[in-house]
Amino acid sequence: MKKVRVHSGCIGQANVALRRAEPPAPKCRCKKLIEYLDANALVKLGTAKWVVTKRTRGSAEVPCSLCTNMTDVEKKTCAKCKGSGKVVENKIWEDFNNDIVLLGDDKEGFKEVTPRVATIEMNHIEGAYVYDIPYVLDRIKEYASMIQEQLAEFGAELKDGQTGDVVEPGRPEPKNERKSYPPGSITFSDGSKNKTWWHTAEGRNYDYGRAL
Repeated sequence: MKKVRVHSGCIGQANVALRRAEPPAPKCRCKKLIEYLDANALVKLGTAKWVVTKRTRGSAEVPCSLCTNMTDVEKKTCAKCKGSGKVVENKIWEDFNNDIVLLGDDKEGFKEVTPRVATIEMNHIEGAYVYDIPYVLDRIKEYASMIQEQLAEFGAELKDGQTGDVVEPGRPEPKNERKSYPPGSITFSDGSKNKTWWHTAEGRNYDYGRAL
């Protein structure tokens, strides 16, 4: 059975495989060999990639993705290909050898990561309330304070959870009411009086345009 060399913890090969750098990668001393079937299985699982020896960048003409299923008459109105049915897209061609580079945990190489947002996860909840880890509990409390502060910016009233004292008065929601005033019963700031029936409506059932 064919043997495949494995690059483990090889930063240069990992950067090239993840397109963070261009080939060839710096020389290394990786010598571990595994069976080809095992290496191919690692690549299919996403924990490894084939080593890139050459990368060529260019453009190619490909079928338009918007009007593929359109009729010939409809294709003439396609804004992407202007009725030609073909578009030019940037392409990358890569050549590989029989080596693989591991992309598992930190001991094996670099992970192919996606952007994440800092938040509270299941591990944090378990650490705080199951295993009583102090700094994890402090993290959850800090996030709670941040959420409360954000709500206060939108007008929420904040109270002390122990004493009940109002910490931030906020902007209370108007009463849900609708009133009518007969003609001449309201005097405005300029001294004039209302000539017709005057209505005021506020609250969540009436005042839909009230700013936060």
